[in-house]
Amino acid sequence: DGVAELERRVRQYGVTFVVIDPLVAFVATGYNLYHDQQSRRALKPLADVAKASGCAVLGLRHTRKGASGSAQEGGSGSVAIGGAARSNLLAAPDPDQEDRFVLASIKNNLGKKPPSVAYGIDEVGVDTEDGTAAIPLLRWEGETSLTADDLMAGAEKQGEAVLFLKSLLADGP
Repeated sequence: DGVAELERRVRQYGVTFVVIDPLVAFVATGYNLYHDQQSRRALKPLADVAKASGCAVLGLRHTRKGASGSAQEGGSGSVAIGGAARSNLLAAPDPDQEDRFVLASIKNNLGKKPPSVAYGIDEVGVDTEDGTAAIPLLRWEGETSLTADDLMAGAEKQGEAVLFLKSLLADGP
């Protein structure tokens, strides 16, 4: 609904990077994001703004609850949402290492598919007028062999483990 206003502000302020979080909140009512053609139709005006202005657009969405299997099919809404984008990335917990995450490429039409990268999240204190604020700081840990599909499989295994433990512990200690 707000694409004309977005374009006006992108041009007015010379914006080069737009983040929409979550992407589904930007989509006009009346579009069903679980239908391929409607998803593409709903996102085309946003793609047109990016192309005409030269700004990059990052649209965030969540994985479907209980999603498993292919990372390409794991995002909320139609696979067309990912299909319409030039690049799709998945940020997810590392299934093998606690307090570590992985950024993995699902799809990349812009060039060679990049390797997956592991990272942690630290906290750093920053002085402000209101005192010290805790700010998250990414700690890049280098490449990993985990793929986006591996991360989706890890989420499925974790969900199975949670269900098993809940069943096992349902009657108490």
